[in-house]
Amino acid sequence: MDKGWMSLLRMAILVGVIAVLFGTGCTQHVQIESIGYTIVDSYPAPKDEYYKYPREAAVTPRDAERGPFLVGFFKSDVDLSSIAESKEMHHLGYNLFQCPEPAPHEYSFVNGRVFELSREDSVRLGPPGEEYTFKLYIPSNLHKTIERSPFLHWPEEKTLVADGIRARGLCLDVGAGAMTGFTLRSNTVILPVTIENSPLRVSGISPEAEVE
Repeated sequence: MDKGWMSLLRMAILVGVIAVLFGTGCTQHVQIESIGYTIVDSYPAPKDEYYKYPREAAVTPRDAERGPFLVGFFKSDVDLSSIAESKEMHHLGYNLFQCPEPAPHEYSFVNGRVFELSREDSVRLGPPGEEYTFKLYIPSNLHKTIERSPFLHWPEEKTLVADGIRARGLCLDVGAGAMTGFTLRSNTVILPVTIENSPLRVSGISPEAEVE
């Protein structure tokens, strides 16, 4: 048997071992629910990340240094951080896309980190009860974010996303992935925001969803 076939055989054996030990990949679906929203000017420090497993975080918005940001407060009945850590996932973050369809190539046009609530957030929102809480920072300047998106490579893709947001609104989900093929994926949440057209941006929050 030549070296090429030997290499292929070794690779097949390795893949088989990984499949036996870790499975061929599956998705755990989780439910998240929004608590409320507010708008802030600054982005938090990485040390405040909700996800404690020491791997590289998800891609942050390109204009993360400049606000304002829409902050979404969320709750879940499972501890997303613990699941991600136990499965050795390489990131835990949100995906932002136009409702109800994903962006071209099934990518969102931006994703970002998940943060734990601060002490001030907890006082503002009240005790979470039996649920786990976290927050997301979403750039309000959608035009700039779409133009700088690493997932949209052609002008027509960017136009498609922008037109979809104008027509159907803005959505997100939360997810993570591991080298074993295991993924974590939440339900899709529609953001209760108003969209200004030129430039495309989040200009306000529905009164019933706003957190003082």
